[in-house]
Amino acid sequence: MKNTFKFKLTLSLFLVMMLFSTSIYAISLPNKVLPFMSKGSDVVNVQKSLNTLGSNVVPDGIYGNGTKKAVMEFQKKHSSLSADGIYGPSTKTALEKALGNDGAELLKPELVVPNKVPAPKPETTEKVAYLTFDDGPSTKVTPRILKTLDDYGIKATFFLLGSMAESNPELVKTINSKGHSIGNHSYSHKYGYIYQNSTNFLAELNLADKTFKNILGKDFSTQLFRFPGGSYGENKNPYKKLVQEKGYKYYDWNVLNGDAEGLNIPASKLVARVKETTKGQKSIVVLMHDSGSKTATADSLAEVIDYLIGQGYSFDKLPQ
Repeated sequence: MKNTFKFKLTLSLFLVMMLFSTSIYAISLPNKVLPFMSKGSDVVNVQKSLNTLGSNVVPDGIYGNGTKKAVMEFQKKHSSLSADGIYGPSTKTALEKALGNDGAELLKPELVVPNKVPAPKPETTEKVAYLTFDDGPSTKVTPRILKTLDDYGIKATFFLLGSMAESNPELVKTINSKGHSIGNHSYSHKYGYIYQNSTNFLAELNLADKTFKNILGKDFSTQLFRFPGGSYGENKNPYKKLVQEKGYKYYDWNVLNGDAEGLNIPASKLVARVKETTKGQKSIVVLMHDSGSKTATADSLAEVIDYLIGQGYSFDKLPQ
C-alpha cells in the first residue's frame, strides 16, 4: 500500500513537471501562443527587424531561445511591455513604432516590400530576366546551380558573402571563369553588426571586396551590391549613400522564389512563387539563394527557367 502511494505520488509529480515544461516550451510554438507568427517567414521578418534595431539573431525562421531573448531585451526597453519574450499584439505595435515609418513594411514578407531600385531597363522591348543568387557560394548547392545554368547557356549574378567566398575560393573562381557576375553581399550577413553604424558597414563592404581580390586577383572589381535583407527601410538611407559614394550599384528584386520564407519548402512551391510574383513584368530581377540549405532552389531551377522561357524571357546578368 505504501509503495503504491509512493508510485502514484511520483507519477503525479512527473505529470505536473511534464505539463509545466510543455507550457514553457509552447512559447516557441508559433501557432500556440504567438498570434503573428503562423509560419517561418513571419519569424524571419521579426528576427530581421530586431537585428535592424541592434540585436544579433540568426534569421532562421525558428522562434528559439535566441529570438525569445532578443524579444525580451526589446520589451525591457519599453515600460509598457511585459518582458516575457512573447511576441504579442503590444510588442508588435511597439516594434513597428521603433522601426519608424517603414516598420510595417519590414514586418511583412519579402514579396510586399517595395522595390526601391527598379530592375534594369533592357535596351530592347524584349522581356529580360536577371537570375540572382545570394549568400553563397556553397559546395552543396552552387555547383548544381552552375550546372543548370551551363545546360541552358544562361549567365546569372551571384551576390557572394565574403566569409563564404573565403571558405570556397575555387567556387568563386569557377563562377567568375564561367562569365557570371559577382556582387558584394557583405562579409558576414550579420544584421546586428553590419547596421550598427557606418564604420561596421564599410568594414564589411571592404572586407568582402578584399576577399574577392585575394581570390581572383587585385585587378578584380565589382560595382554590384545587394544589401543583406534588401535596401528597404529609412534606417538604410545613410548606407545607401555610402554604397553609391564607393561606386556601387545596389539591386533589390521584384520577383522571388520564396526560398527564404521558411524551412524545407518543396521545389514545386518555389516554382509557384516565381509564377505568382512575375505577374507579366517585362524586366525582372529574381531573388534566389545558393547557401547550403537551399537544395530545393537547385532542384527547381530548371523548371523556373523553362517557365520564364515559355513566358518569352531572355536572360542576362545584372549590368555593372
